Order: sequence, then C-alpha cells, then structure tokens
Amino acid sequence: MDRTPARAREARSEADAEWLSRWVEESIYAEKFQPLNRLGPSFRRVECVPLSHVDEVRDAWRAGVLSDADGEQLSTLDFLIRAYRGKDADAPEVFIPFEVSLTLGVNDIRKAAGAADSVRRAGLDAKAFAGGKRVTREAAALAAELGVHLVITHASGDI
Repeated sequence: MDRTPARAREARSEADAEWLSRWVEESIYAEKFQPLNRLGPSFRRVECVPLSHVDEVRDAWRAGVLSDADGEQLSTLDFLIRAYRGKDADAPEVFIPFEVSLTLGVNDIRKAAGAADSVRRAGLDAKAFAGGKRVTREAAALAAELGVHLVITHASGDI
C-alpha cells in the first residue's frame, strides 16, 4: 500500500497545527502587549479608535483619495491609536498605526508605514509604530529608512 498520500495529509496536518500554534501565540502576545501603555510621556489621552470613527479617513476612502487597498490595510491594522502631543486642551492630535508581532518583519514595518501614509493622505498627522519581542535586521533597517518607531520588549521578558 502506498503511504505517500497518508504522509502528505499528516505533513499538512502538522503544518496546520504549527501555523495555528504560532497564530495563537501571536494573538496572545498582541493582546498582552498593550500599546497604549508603551507610548510613554510623548503622548497624552491615548486611545484605540475604530477606523469608522475617523471621519477624515472614511471620507478620503469614499472620495477615492484612498484606494480599496489602503482601506484594507487600515482595516487589518493591529491597532489604530488617537493621541495628543502634550497635555494642553489644544494639543495637536496624532494618529498612530501600530503593528505588533513576536518577531517584527519587513511586512509589519511596511504595513505600519503604509497605514501612516494613508492617514496622512486623509489630511491627518500620523506616526507609524511597530512593537514586538524581536526585530529582524532587515525590518530594523527598513523601519529606520521609513521612519517607523520601534518598541522592542526584552526577548527574555514574559509578556
């Protein structure tokens, strides 16, 4: 009896289980990362906002200033944060697209940078952030090039 199809199914099942395990670990990490607490003293009145509550972005998307691809990228962002630079009542508002991953890769950096660019094209101030336990060399270099702020936790730390 040829066991090749059975072994192929077994390998697929192992790969699916591994993918699911990584996905669960990523999800738990993202939930516990708490980006609102990691923005430090630079920002005040920090809050996560749903994309539907940012009228300028919604209007820019409807007007064609932002493409469907831009909208999809913003819709799948880990966190969209509204904050203010300073404590005064008239402090300038800034939006922070924030991607979180155990190990930040170039895709995380591109997504955060692209989302910040989309928010800016909608007429708002934006700063891109990405956070995780580790960052690849390529991602760190790209973050420096694109102006994405990195928040790296201790690799041995328990989040």
